[in-house]
Amino acid sequence: MKPLLTAVVALALAAPSLAQTFTPALSASIKDSPRDGLGDSFNAAPFEGLLRQTASVEERAIQEFNVASLAGATIQSATLSGRVSVNNAFDNGPRVFQFALYAGNGAADLSDFQIAATPVGVGQYAPPTQSSFNYSFDVTAALQALVSGGASFVGLKVDCTSEPNFPNVLDSGLSQLVVVAASCGSVTSYCTAGTTSLGCVGVMAATGSPDANAGAGFQVSASQLDAQRQGLFFYGLDNTGFTPLSWAAGSSSFFCVKSPTQRLPLQSSGGTPNTCTGLFSVDFNTYLATNPTALGAPFTGGETVHIQAWFRDPPSPKSTSLTNALRFVVCP
Repeated sequence: MKPLLTAVVALALAAPSLAQTFTPALSASIKDSPRDGLGDSFNAAPFEGLLRQTASVEERAIQEFNVASLAGATIQSATLSGRVSVNNAFDNGPRVFQFALYAGNGAADLSDFQIAATPVGVGQYAPPTQSSFNYSFDVTAALQALVSGGASFVGLKVDCTSEPNFPNVLDSGLSQLVVVAASCGSVTSYCTAGTTSLGCVGVMAATGSPDANAGAGFQVSASQLDAQRQGLFFYGLDNTGFTPLSWAAGSSSFFCVKSPTQRLPLQSSGGTPNTCTGLFSVDFNTYLATNPTALGAPFTGGETVHIQAWFRDPPSPKSTSLTNALRFVVCP
């Protein structure tokens, strides 16, 4: 049965993730002088990346990235990297900076100085011994929240958090945001299926494309099940921070979808008794169209769905098993 397992999982992975590299669409340095927490003016070129903090003046650097191409995507990983360099070599101790992301608008505004932002990392160095430092932060969660909230531009704001912190420069030429995202309609397999008392290993697969506005066309199946057993599909929308857990004592299955979940109708796996020829299937688009009050319905596109199958495992009617799980992104 292993060759069949390999073939079906490969089918579920047919839509690859997409890697994109973004560079700043704009850079600016905003001055607050006298210091009252509000941006007062822009620093002129070539000081678009100037960073400074003293008793009388603070300058924060911003960059904005055009991420419109990520609309509706599920972000699997995102890394923000770049460099801060010394603009003079005064020996005034370590220079510490906070990096944060905000919802931008594609324009440099004085209000970006104090705009609400999500901290994503801290960096520091100590001139004149060090002339620069490189930063690299995992910004997956922060970026997903901004994109899901409708942001077409994502801003980076860098604040000096030590004082005095004499002039530094956020280098726009080395800044980049590298994102790996699942494209609309992509389907990936994850988690581990259990082995039943017959030695069956249920396998999830899908064909077609999940589409919020289509009728039929996205077939989800669970094959290699114990034959002539009852079971069902269930799905959830948010797996953030979720670790798969064992279903029950003595079971090799893993529950791979975070609550709350939606159960689909009970079905029979069919097939030849005492073999691994059982099969469940459902057209997910049709199910949603005919069940408008189901979890997440109606989808508007961009949502990530996690789906798995549960089924009875002989010889005991109370024994159960689970397949692997699928993760897919609904198209708008």
